[in-house]
Amino acid sequence: MHNSQPATLIIQLGDHKDFRDLKRGQKPDNCWVLMKDPGFICLALTKASESLVLIGASEFLPIYIENQFVLTHTTATKIAGFVLLPGGALGQLLGGIIVSKLHMSCKALMRFTIVTSVISLVFFGFVIFVRCDTIPFAGINEDYDGTGQLGNLTAPCNSHCRCSSSLYSAICGRDHIGYFSPCFAGCIQSKIIQDDKTYYNCSCIQEGLTTADDQGDFIDARPGTCDAKCYKLPLFIAFIFSTILFSVFSGIPNTLTILRIVSDNQRSLALGLAFVFLRIFGTIPGPIVFKMTADISCIFRETEYCGKKGNCWIYNKMKMAYLLVGICCICKVVTIFFTAIALCLCKYLPKDNSEILHMPVKNPTLKKKRKN
Repeated sequence: MHNSQPATLIIQLGDHKDFRDLKRGQKPDNCWVLMKDPGFICLALTKASESLVLIGASEFLPIYIENQFVLTHTTATKIAGFVLLPGGALGQLLGGIIVSKLHMSCKALMRFTIVTSVISLVFFGFVIFVRCDTIPFAGINEDYDGTGQLGNLTAPCNSHCRCSSSLYSAICGRDHIGYFSPCFAGCIQSKIIQDDKTYYNCSCIQEGLTTADDQGDFIDARPGTCDAKCYKLPLFIAFIFSTILFSVFSGIPNTLTILRIVSDNQRSLALGLAFVFLRIFGTIPGPIVFKMTADISCIFRETEYCGKKGNCWIYNKMKMAYLLVGICCICKVVTIFFTAIALCLCKYLPKDNSEILHMPVKNPTLKKKRKN
């Protein structure tokens, strides 16, 4: 009597390489083998450097936009989210589509990563030129018309007020100079007219056009920072969006390259180890590095209490721009450098690993048809 074969798929373990290795007592998933693979280490560090850029930028970009373009914290955070989230998602999607349509080999994937990183690096270079001029601020970069000293908020015109720097309430004088608070501007009178507060009789404000209110009193200052008269924000958003877009293009190609340079039985371990590198060298140090960048850019800080560092009130815009672009450019150069090394090592890979990723077929009938 003829025994019918079951319709289920059959996996022939006897002919499988992993099974033969296990029969000989070998350990196919050996972490030490991956750690000694220079190509894998280079690609893992590339993944970490890209992560450092994105995570660090998400930490620092709202502060940068807020201070560079004189916006509120809420508005700056919304703009940063509008740039980072759609740019990152669209870049990952387009990167995957391009790789899928072109059927790239391992070497082509690395070249794609290098090209997109170079384009992103060029856009970073353009960002450094999209910044606003520094607003004059009394006691910081303005010396009270020569009567005070830079770095000291107190001047002869406000020394009698005994002002405290623990409360930051910026105002803009009619001389288009910012002041730390109405007290440091020497203002002794204020009014609320139509829900807007105005300040009068400010001893430190002597120049500028005078404007009278409805009661005939001349206004010396208004609350808030002075208008930077900078209209470069749309251009900045365009450059940053393009930079993020091309930066995350390499996400999918980098992952596919890691899968292709290791053996079949080490792919899952390789991905896990690559993400360990990403956490150690990207996710963890990213916010710390950019937090230090913000601290270095600070030129006036809140009064310290009990040894704790206070909040930063005023940043150096130019230093902030150079540090942000500099760190991001270094990360992109690291990406290009390690990917280029991995590309040079790619010629030593076996031919099976350097071409399209091979997916093992478990259906013997289908496998036989493909061979024929």
